[in-house]
Amino acid sequence: PAPPTPTNTRVPTPFPTQPKLPTPTVVFSGFPTAIAPPTATLRPLPPPPNATATPTFAPPPVVDRQYSVSFRAQANDLFKGDCTRLEWDVVGSTQVRLQGQDVEPSGSEKVCPERTTDYTLEVQMPDSTQIDRKKVKIRVQ
Repeated sequence: PAPPTPTNTRVPTPFPTQPKLPTPTVVFSGFPTAIAPPTATLRPLPPPPNATATPTFAPPPVVDRQYSVSFRAQANDLFKGDCTRLEWDVVGSTQVRLQGQDVEPSGSEKVCPERTTDYTLEVQMPDSTQIDRKKVKIRVQ
């Protein structure tokens, strides 16, 4: 029966309720007992490489740099009082000096030595402290 409503009228239920029956238990027999798969043995990972190791430096790739030095005199043998012209052409340097004075990478200079003299062209290589030196000897008679 349905419970009474506030107006004391009963509302019928659409279906009668059935009593609940217990669920039957099924027993299987004659089957082998299940065996659990073997468990894997866990091993700790090796420690990471030393985190404070000094990093190695890989030099930048070698670039085909154009580097050349040409240094010459128009005449290497002079008589006293004669003059000649020193000429140079340098490609790929950061600094060029003739007899200790800064000069342009390409140029020439007139010289009139009184005696046999060595003239030196110094060229500093890019990205280096190396200085390349070229000498020209002017002999005076």
